[in-house]
Amino acid sequence: MRWTILILNLFWVGTGWAQVSMPPEMWRSDINLMRDEIPKRYPDFFAHYPKEAWETNLQRVAERVEGKSNLQVGLELQSIVARLGDSWFNVELTQQLQTSKVIPIGLGWFDGGLYVSGTIKLFEKTLGRQVLAVNGVPPGEALEKIKSYISLENGFGLEKDGPQWLRFCMVNRLAGLSPNDTLVLTLATPNQEPEDIKVFPVDFRSMNRLSMMPAQLTPKDPDLRFQPLPMGSMYRVNWLPDNNLLYFQINYCASQEMAEAAGDSLSALQLPPFKPQADSIVAYLTEHPEARLFLDLRYNPGGNPADGIAFARRIGADPDLNQKGRLFIGINNYTAAAPLQIAAAFRQYTKATIVGEPSAEKPVHTGEKDFLKLPNSGLQVFYPKAFLPQAATAKDAFYPDVTVKMTFEAFKNGKDPVMDYVKGL
Repeated sequence: MRWTILILNLFWVGTGWAQVSMPPEMWRSDINLMRDEIPKRYPDFFAHYPKEAWETNLQRVAERVEGKSNLQVGLELQSIVARLGDSWFNVELTQQLQTSKVIPIGLGWFDGGLYVSGTIKLFEKTLGRQVLAVNGVPPGEALEKIKSYISLENGFGLEKDGPQWLRFCMVNRLAGLSPNDTLVLTLATPNQEPEDIKVFPVDFRSMNRLSMMPAQLTPKDPDLRFQPLPMGSMYRVNWLPDNNLLYFQINYCASQEMAEAAGDSLSALQLPPFKPQADSIVAYLTEHPEARLFLDLRYNPGGNPADGIAFARRIGADPDLNQKGRLFIGINNYTAAAPLQIAAAFRQYTKATIVGEPSAEKPVHTGEKDFLKLPNSGLQVFYPKAFLPQAATAKDAFYPDVTVKMTFEAFKNGKDPVMDYVKGL
């Protein structure tokens, strides 16, 4: 979730994979495999990506691998994959990027612009401030420069994922955003005057330990959605008596029942059951006609939506529960394909009101993906296994009925505008 926008790896600790160059013939073997295999695996691939463009683009990379680092080649492959416009089709470069030079700054796009949401003590002066420019370029234009390396389906995806890519020096160099490993952030001061601060990768082995400590925003009294959960928790149910509101948070779409149905007895032992949660919620709403339900699917990264879809059908079939103004679903641009299917089921089968932000993904994925591993480089190319049927009028995102965006002021104070909206009805 946005609380953890800080960074996956705060420090640059060495050159790692980024500076290594694999022999050209090994790269060409990997690229040829990728060229031939992906169209066989990706559903109806050439209907989405012209065959000539796919093969020509990969051939250009294969011809120019000499003298390039592995990360450079990997990013060039990712830029070709990203042209398809499918967030589920990507070259997985997280590990490789994290072992290259990383700027220890967490950036997030909120309603109103780009902000620094986490960093280290060395750059603590940047924390909590709005970014007015990156190397003299307005934030929106800076994201446009690097977006060719990100698999995106719409502009909301760029707002979600783009800020995190600004941490990677190699990406900034290749995109022409920075000639070196330093970014000059133009930040707003309290009186809205611009101030330039340089941020750059740091090697913790040669830095003062205090300077390397994390610096992040910690609200004193966060709202329910931003309170920490026990490790591994899938669900949370809370009754808010002052608002006659039953809050049901699904953090990942998985359950004991689904694992058992799939024959995965080991996972079934480790997962919580969904049915008792659903039964208790239906029973409570039935016994308390004044109670309302808020199903929160924000920041849910995926899984299998079967339980949630069945829950939507169950609610929709009960006229006492399926009433306008009684059911609310929360989504945002971190809501992945599986929970989006649950939201879509509530839209189809119930009178629920969907509240929050548009999704970063189109509502087309089934929730199933697979990957091709390139044997020489070890890179994995992920792709969707199937798509959901779509009407000709399908939109570029899943849009809420009521748009309520997260402001940075609310974020840093741990406040939940979506919850406040539902409470206030």
